[in-house]
Amino acid sequence: MDLELRRAVNATLMPGFAGSELPAWLATELEDGLGSVCLFSTNIVDGEQLRTLTTALHAANPDVLVATDEEGGDVTRLHHRTGSPYPSMAYLGSLDDVRVTERVGHGIGRELRAAGIDLNLAPDADVNSNPRNPVIGVRSFGADQELVARHVAACTRGIQSAGTAACAKHFPGHGDTATDSHLALPTITASAAELAARELVPFGAAVDAGTLAVMTSHILVPSIDPELPATLSGRVLRVLREDLGFTGAIVSDALDMAGASRGRGIPEAAVLALAAGVDLLCIGTDNTADQLAEIREHILAAVQDGRLPADRVFDAASRVAALVAGVRELRASGGPGAWDVPCEAADVPVPPTASRRRTCSPAPETPGTVLKSAEIWRESGTVPRSAEIWRETGTVPRSAEFWRESGTDPDDGAESGTAYPDDVRTPSSPQTPGGCSFAPLSPAGFWLRGPIAPLTAPVFLRLRTATNIAAGEGTPWGVGEHLRNELNRQLPGAVVVTAFDLEGVAAVLAANRDRPLVVQGRDLARVEFLVAATAMVHQRRPDALLVDLGWPELPGDPPIDIATFGSGRGAASGLIALLAEGTR
Repeated sequence: MDLELRRAVNATLMPGFAGSELPAWLATELEDGLGSVCLFSTNIVDGEQLRTLTTALHAANPDVLVATDEEGGDVTRLHHRTGSPYPSMAYLGSLDDVRVTERVGHGIGRELRAAGIDLNLAPDADVNSNPRNPVIGVRSFGADQELVARHVAACTRGIQSAGTAACAKHFPGHGDTATDSHLALPTITASAAELAARELVPFGAAVDAGTLAVMTSHILVPSIDPELPATLSGRVLRVLREDLGFTGAIVSDALDMAGASRGRGIPEAAVLALAAGVDLLCIGTDNTADQLAEIREHILAAVQDGRLPADRVFDAASRVAALVAGVRELRASGGPGAWDVPCEAADVPVPPTASRRRTCSPAPETPGTVLKSAEIWRESGTVPRSAEIWRETGTVPRSAEFWRESGTDPDDGAESGTAYPDDVRTPSSPQTPGGCSFAPLSPAGFWLRGPIAPLTAPVFLRLRTATNIAAGEGTPWGVGEHLRNELNRQLPGAVVVTAFDLEGVAAVLAANRDRPLVVQGRDLARVEFLVAATAMVHQRRPDALLVDLGWPELPGDPPIDIATFGSGRGAASGLIALLAEGTR
């Protein structure tokens, strides 16, 4: 019984680890039934290394679930060195074509599967109803629960159709918060009825779409439980089980986050989470053998003391086993889906040069119509010279760039060794034969205040602020030197400079009085420095283009010119193309 219980506890644990190779202690834990391992950017070097690592993980335990966060846009693990070629969820919500969203989900899912990853901790099902949210923002499909719901369902279908499990997050909804749960415990003040009408709608859609997993959030919801954060609250998780009818695996957000473990420690948070109904415990990053042993022993002691029923541990372990079986079933079935439909321009409602519908905070209403393909900007006189919304090259979005070193085709599932032709393995063209190019992104998903004139040798001023913790500091963002080849090709003579404070902004303005200026930042209305910096730019260089790469408040004060709904490589490449071509 003791050995059986120990292995059941092990099955509920999902640690991270340091380094790019399987450490000996983790191999031992896997052999002892460790249920899952979460990979972060620090574990990933390139495609060949990643595939070697995941092969070693599965060899140590064929039933292990290898997990990661591959949301697209700003949050990427596979592409953390170069930026994700896939759109952010906010961009997809702005475009509002569920066929495209499903195709993107499928592309991400099959790339993960090819890398040996079983569980994608995505999509984000939060309704970003607070435009000043510091941790969700462009990770959300939008601020309207029905829009978010349909895209969560589409993304879930896409990911799982590729044979990778999806995990909708962060239940019961992290969108109406002003605090980052990595750093503190946020509170949602909505009533139970308001939660049901807004926050829970996308999670219900994910359940209906067949998601195999749901991730909890470390937020306090006083209308349901005034004492414990959702991850540790049986009352909150009963809403997921009983009201939404979810029978799959409940995964915790990382327990090393302050919202879960501050004041109690990770081992006690693990006990409370299991008791509340969580099945798989995400521990955090760079965990050690000693940490994992301490957590396991604390859980076993809680069972011995009667604080945690042994049946609950066995139930959690069985749900993790069912998740493993679910992934195998996905890979065995592999039916047709939206990715089999040729890539073509969708019907996209686009108001003329005014606010985009529901994805941002309210702006003055401007009537729009449903337009197609190159007509999408004609109503406002701003038709992109690039006529295609999506390149019609075949079936699914795939990214060649990540796999250059390994010669592994993401379309081959767990197999490797299929080399790409040279003409598709360039950083400027993250696309494979038969796949839709999602970088650069079409301006169809951007918001424009008005027509954009082509620029010559512009100065790109990057307003540097702290990165969303979920995205990570090391991931490149916006138009920067990592896109130098694209700049040289499309905007020769362009210069990229970065300012960290107002003194730096003033210096850039003074040194570039006679050159076109493009100012880019993330969440221009939320961060104090960005508010002051854009006000300075607007006063001294009213001709400058202001670009919000984060969650915009439209039309903005001062008014912004372009909102890209994300700062990943795809969005930045699309911005370069737009500024090079202009609109006419």
